[in-house]
Amino acid sequence: MTRTLPVALMLALLAGCGEPARVGAIVSRSGAASSSGEQVARGFDLAVSEINAAGGVGGRRLELLYRDDSTNPEIGVAVLRELIEREHVTTVLGAVTSTVTMRLAPDCERNRVVLISPSASASQLTEAGEYVFRTVPSDVLEGASMADFARDLGLDRVAVLSVDNDYGASLAGAFIDRLSDAGGSVVASLTFPEGDGKAIADAVATLVGVAPRGLYIPAYAGDLATALRLLNETALRPIVLGTSVAASEAIRTAGPASENLVFPRSSFDATADSAEVRAFAAAFSARYGSEPDVYAAHAYDTMRVLQAAVTLAGSWNAEAIRHALLRIDNYEGVTGRLTFDPNGDVVQYPRLYIVRGEQFVPYDRFVEGGGALPVPER
Repeated sequence: MTRTLPVALMLALLAGCGEPARVGAIVSRSGAASSSGEQVARGFDLAVSEINAAGGVGGRRLELLYRDDSTNPEIGVAVLRELIEREHVTTVLGAVTSTVTMRLAPDCERNRVVLISPSASASQLTEAGEYVFRTVPSDVLEGASMADFARDLGLDRVAVLSVDNDYGASLAGAFIDRLSDAGGSVVASLTFPEGDGKAIADAVATLVGVAPRGLYIPAYAGDLATALRLLNETALRPIVLGTSVAASEAIRTAGPASENLVFPRSSFDATADSAEVRAFAAAFSARYGSEPDVYAAHAYDTMRVLQAAVTLAGSWNAEAIRHALLRIDNYEGVTGRLTFDPNGDVVQYPRLYIVRGEQFVPYDRFVEGGGALPVPER
């Protein structure tokens, strides 16, 4: 016998289907990572607008509940708790920096809320919990790849100048461990507080006395630009290796001092001959009047991979989404194919770029064109 639901219950269910699916989004609208945070927000917003235009997810429109963490872990935790306790979200996208994301992870784990960061790369996040994911590769991969590059280039005296937080420590540790295992020599490892120009100047003065042939700088864009400008004012000319945050802002700020900087980025290339990338780049440029950067691309993929997981799960339940994310296999994103390992880490290897004439080009193309780095003599 078929039972008919009461009319009131049917209307309530229909009303529920029409309610938007609300997702938390914690980004750095202000503070040291504000420029990256703006690009992340743009990537999220573009993806959401496209998803909603196509009918939403499971018939429900998406609504992002933005909160600014000011690139501050304490503020990040406060706004996360507001999203969980007042808004009752099951999923949060963010944060932008590793330092903030690391502080968000315990609360998400304790409350069984899925957390997906588009840009937090600290190696410590690998052990942050079952509900923590990221669509950017771990620092272990990035730091190790830069150490391999230094070794292949024959840089036998290398120094490290890193920002004094989880992000800097994670990258510096991965780099030093890999280079040391390969027989390389790390002649100095210095740190500085984020945004402290005087501390960076003091560190550069120390490096002049050490005279390394290579210098690895795990730091955010503003501090990297400061270090590059200060180095350019000395007679020291090491091969400088940067990190994936060395995007257009750092290069613009440092100007000619950024020449020959080598740094890794994800496999995203706005000029790549890929239907997905072309469509994304065109839509982004039409909406914002500029070319998307790596942060916007990873944010876009983060929103899209969440869409895929919810569709696969058939639910906005956090446990169902978590399991669905782990089942995603080679999702074709604009940053490349995405697969998550059991720890929630995306499996992708970065590509190297070099700055030439205040523009960055793939390092392999630079070499194929006959280019060579001016490695200092021993």
